[in-house]
This record gives sequence, C-alpha cells and structure tokens, in this order.
Amino acid sequence: MNSTVFFFWARAGVSLATLSVSPSLAQAQTSTAVATTLTSNTNVAALSTLDLTTEASAQSLAKLKVQKLTLPSAPEYSENKSVTFEGYALEDILALLPKTEPTQDDKSLDVRFVANDGYVVTAHKEGLYNGKGVVAFRDVDAPAGEKWKTFLIGKTTVTPAPFFLVWGGGIKHDGDVAYPWPFQLARIELVSRDAAPAVVVPKSKDAKVVEGFNFYRTRCLVCHSVNLAGAEVGPEMNVPQNITEYRSRAYFNAFVRNPSSFRARSRMEAKNLSTNELDAVWAYLKSMKNQKVCSTAKACKDSKAK
Repeated sequence: MNSTVFFFWARAGVSLATLSVSPSLAQAQTSTAVATTLTSNTNVAALSTLDLTTEASAQSLAKLKVQKLTLPSAPEYSENKSVTFEGYALEDILALLPKTEPTQDDKSLDVRFVANDGYVVTAHKEGLYNGKGVVAFRDVDAPAGEKWKTFLIGKTTVTPAPFFLVWGGGIKHDGDVAYPWPFQLARIELVSRDAAPAVVVPKSKDAKVVEGFNFYRTRCLVCHSVNLAGAEVGPEMNVPQNITEYRSRAYFNAFVRNPSSFRARSRMEAKNLSTNELDAVWAYLKSMKNQKVCSTAKACKDSKAK
C-alpha cells in the first residue's frame, strides 16, 4: 500500500478527456494554508485525464526535461540510505493535462493521482506548483538492467513502476496530505474540489457524524470504500455488513492504532489517531449502516457505485 495512506484503504471515476504516456518511457510509477486539506473525491468523474500508461502521450513526455533528484530516504526504501530518482517535473506533467471545459480556476480544482494497486489520493492543484515534485520513471541505483528496486508490501513483492511521485526541498513522506507520494502511479486527473460520491455522504446532520465524514473522506477513502465508492486497496466498510455490525468499538480503535499487532505484515500502517478522531470516524461509519446500497453478497457483487 502507498505510504501516503493515513489509515484506511480507491479506484477513480470516469474520465471525460484523455492524454496518454508510453510504458516504454514510463517503466517508471511546504504546506500552505490553502493546500493542507486533501479531498478524496474518488468515484467523482474526472474533468481531464493524463493517462501515464499508453503510447499516445509518449511524444509529449519525450519533449520534457529529465530531472534528477536525490533524497535521504523515500517511502518503502531503506530509511538509512539515500536514493536518486530520474523523472519529470510535476509542474511540466500537469501542463500536459487537457484543459477543462469551461476553463476553471486552479483554486476550484484538485489533482487526483491514481495508482495501479488501486490507491487514489487527491491534493489541491495550486498547492502542487512549488517546483519540488518529480514524477520519477526510474531509480538510478536499481540493479543493472532494471529501472526499479523491488520491495515487500505486505506479503507481495512490488516495484514503484510505472511512475513514483517524489518530493524534494525537504518535503517529507510523513502523511502531509498536501504532498502525496503515490507509487505505481498510472494516471493523473483533474476533479472539482470538495466533490464526494453521493453514496458516501451521510444523511445525518449530527455534528460528530459530519466531523467523522469529513475526516474519512479526506484520509480514508484513499484505501477503504463506503457503499462501493472508493478504495480497492483495503476492505469495504459498509456493505453488505457495516464494520460496526461485526467489530466492537474497542477492537476497531486498537486495530487502527496498531494493525500489525493483529495481522503480520499488515498493509495498513499504524497511526496515532486521537480518541476524538476515532470517535468521529466510528460515528460516521455507524450512521452509514442505515444507507446501504446493497445488503447481500450477491447484490453487492452486481451493484455499481454511483
């Protein structure tokens, strides 16, 4: 699972315009006040899409200047060894995105990064223009003949291919939602800010439920779906059974805080969430058991999130 995940485990929605990038070129994957909130509007239709896995945009990438970035460490790599990447400036990549129709101001748009492993993360568009992001296509120190090193994610051996979004300028991979570090990056999309799939929005107006919803959609939908809208990385949380129907609150809190104490090589990372945050998420999830889009395994298999 990508290291930018906060604690829950997302496949993106339909694209309206597409530009592509070649696998041959892509065998590679400062917070500001306005950029500190991530919006996980997974399953919301994209306004514009840059596909990083097809031949059609290979020529566009070939015209970009290759950047080299050395970091003291990177997600999933050794914390005690530096790593050097080659790739393209994120700003140059974003410039390849087809224009939205009608044209929208950057402050009304988010950028959604979609990875091959099902991980999806979204960040405010204007906050990404700081010259520090690099969409890497190879690890310079990879074994001879290879573009990437391999490493374990849970029990699976993977590489960051095709692309890996990394950050220079001292920006750390510490969960700062303004600067995501998705690997296996395959697609970049523009979406309207603060949009959320209708099926994940609670009907309840209770303050704790609303607080939990806002937390969940910004930190959890990147990995965990609700009503089949959102993640494909980790378990669905509402259908056919809501997690509050088969797990106790104490179990839920303990698991979130230390997944590896329950499951060896858990893909989910331990996070030191406050009791208030956990209470809010629990309240949101509990409220959603009354809004299920399906209630049997067969119905859910046949259902499509809207």
